[in-house]
Amino acid sequence: MEWFEVIMIYYVFFALCAGQEIMTMSPIFRTSYTPQVFPCGGNSEREPHLLTSPGQLEPIYWETKHSDPQGNCTIRLISDNNFHTYVTLFTIQYNKTWFPCGREDAIERYLIQIPSRFICRDCTLQLIWETTKGTLYKCADLNIATGGDFCKDRCQNKGICVQDYCQCKNGYTGEFCEIKTEEQKSVFYYIKIFLLVSLLVFVFVAVIYLYHHEEKIPKGVRDFLAKHAKWALKSSSESSV
Repeated sequence: MEWFEVIMIYYVFFALCAGQEIMTMSPIFRTSYTPQVFPCGGNSEREPHLLTSPGQLEPIYWETKHSDPQGNCTIRLISDNNFHTYVTLFTIQYNKTWFPCGREDAIERYLIQIPSRFICRDCTLQLIWETTKGTLYKCADLNIATGGDFCKDRCQNKGICVQDYCQCKNGYTGEFCEIKTEEQKSVFYYIKIFLLVSLLVFVFVAVIYLYHHEEKIPKGVRDFLAKHAKWALKSSSESSV
């Protein structure tokens, strides 16, 4: 087979697949640049999220253009961006993995139920439409959380779970406060540093002054220095020379 024949077959197949089209309406799906490309129609960019909760009924509807009389769909829920591990979502109308869809040029509406006890952030809702001319993919992004359950008992380093997000203590960040950051210095920290440096400067100046004005040192202190720290007395230093 010549190379140009291979190219022609590829383009014919591409054109046939591209003829099938689902215009998703709700939730907000990612734009599909090449709908036949797994897993999300050639689009890996995350777009606005649907926020829902475990056990919630959510509507999903689309308009089919260029229908296929043998079309079937399945809807999957993916977490951690792993498209080979998923949960199949059943519609209320069809309680099975695959259901007939896209068989007429019309708007179709289904109700799906989010699994109970299923909580995740940055999940992916994947719609797969199988037709006689190929398979098309659409993806939407969503968060599934409720009443603080998402981060309950998961916040680290004394973080507090508030409305599904961890509020971290100073010095920590991250989704669950697991990342240690450089602690912010308070104004009192700098005041203490200033006072300590000032004290050291004062002591240094006082020692230099008294070294050159030994007569102003009280006799008791001068006797103590003469016995234990002769180097601090100018007269002792001069007499030893």
